[in-house]
Amino acid sequence: MSDTALPRPPQATFLGGAVLVSSVMILLLAFDRTSSLGSIEAQEEAQRFVDTQGSWIGLTADGWQTTLRILCIVAAALSVVTGYLGWRVLQRDRGARLALSVLAPIALLAGYAVTALLPGVLAVSVLLLWRSPTREWFDGKVAPVPDRRPGRTAQQPPAAPSSPPAPPAAPEAPARAAAIASYAPPPQAAWPHPYQPAPAARAARPGVVTGAAIVTVVSSAIVLSVLSVVLLFVLGDRSAFEKEVADELASQPAYGDVEASSVTGVLIGAVVLCVVWSLAAIALAVLTVRGSNGARIALVVSAIGAALVSLVAVLAVFPVVVTCACIAVAVLLLRGDAAAWFAGRKQP
Repeated sequence: MSDTALPRPPQATFLGGAVLVSSVMILLLAFDRTSSLGSIEAQEEAQRFVDTQGSWIGLTADGWQTTLRILCIVAAALSVVTGYLGWRVLQRDRGARLALSVLAPIALLAGYAVTALLPGVLAVSVLLLWRSPTREWFDGKVAPVPDRRPGRTAQQPPAAPSSPPAPPAAPEAPARAAAIASYAPPPQAAWPHPYQPAPAARAARPGVVTGAAIVTVVSSAIVLSVLSVVLLFVLGDRSAFEKEVADELASQPAYGDVEASSVTGVLIGAVVLCVVWSLAAIALAVLTVRGSNGARIALVVSAIGAALVSLVAVLAVFPVVVTCACIAVAVLLLRGDAAAWFAGRKQP
């Protein structure tokens, strides 16, 4: 966010307000939708959906309600983030606009589990943030004002009146001209110059940036340690682990056709992906502390994505801690003082 004060266009105010209001409405409707799941009406609706559209993938009514509950939780969490980002958009935060653009497709898909209209309003509003004159406002420019007169595209200032020609200079005396020609200024040091301002001191790194990096490194290191233990446990005796998975699948009639080896392979792939993700988050935290604005935006997107992934197991204690840590990192890095510090480092 730039320190330059520019008047906010009405389009930017409307779009930022639309993102904020639609996020609040989705949050309220998500809570209402979650509380209604499990009722007789919701079970009948889920059964009708399974009979018409979900039978070809082997989905049951209880499984569909569980999927809806997860989508409602994800939509509620996303609405909190998008609401905050919508408020930051009104402050001309370019990072918030970029984060909204990344989250808009996910919010659109998850929001359809809650309502059909508001997620579309949010996605369209985010898309229009990249159009003129809002785009020029974010770039720190003033959009050209159209002129009503034909043949002109912008208001042109009137030409300044031409000044009369200066009178010719009087010839100088020969002695004075020779003195001026032989004059040499005394040598001066290159610095400091009495009329040259001193270079501005670089602003100190805000504590919120350091705090976000510490939270990222600590939480990623904990997740990395836990997942490494899980990976070693599975790979240490894979046959025994597959036997336990097969016994568990056999006790569930709905998953009788699922093979234990496939479940084990998916689990190993997911653990390896999360390990790589944790290492990348630590690297982004280091680059963020060093002042990379691109790393800051990437770390915000990574934190929001990790929070959404951890919400799948929201009933457990450890994923909830990871979710809170990820949300804290995203909020700290999107604060105004952090954005101003990163913007100041771009200036020479």
